Amino acid sequence: GHYESAPEGLYMIVHSPSLLALVPSYMCSIAVYNLTGIIVGKRMSAVVRCLVDSSRTLVVWAMNLFLYYYVSKELGAAWTSHAWLTVVGFAVLIVGTLLYNEVLPAPECLRRAAAVEAGRQEEQPAASSFVGLDGVLSKVDLTDEAEPQCASRCRARDVSCGGA
Repeated sequence: GHYESAPEGLYMIVHSPSLLALVPSYMCSIAVYNLTGIIVGKRMSAVVRCLVDSSRTLVVWAMNLFLYYYVSKELGAAWTSHAWLTVVGFAVLIVGTLLYNEVLPAPECLRRAAAVEAGRQEEQPAASSFVGLDGVLSKVDLTDEAEPQCASRCRARDVSCGGA
């Protein structure tokens, strides 16, 4: 067979009763997952949605381990010598999500020194208090694209546009 051959894939789906049942059920499960994500995002917060989305990886991996060790060795996947990297990677993913969304406070070693420049009175926002984000954040354009150019030019010169 070929990798990623659409005609061969369609042929396999049409001629396999199990695939014919699995493809629509997979599509429905993804639709339910996305709908649940939208509801969680609206009712709770984006942080909770990020954590739920991240935990999906852990659930799939744990299910593979469960199937292999408790159901059948033909199903799932065994614990390998490097599986601990998966656990470490998942921990880094979760801690990073919690740090980014400011659920956990960032350790002092990851924060920049306080701004000591004479002209800077305000502290940086918490999201930009991490090391190395100065260059990235300076490239972000926060202007409103729908705003007329005249208004932005007048505001830059600190004068009123007078309706034109």
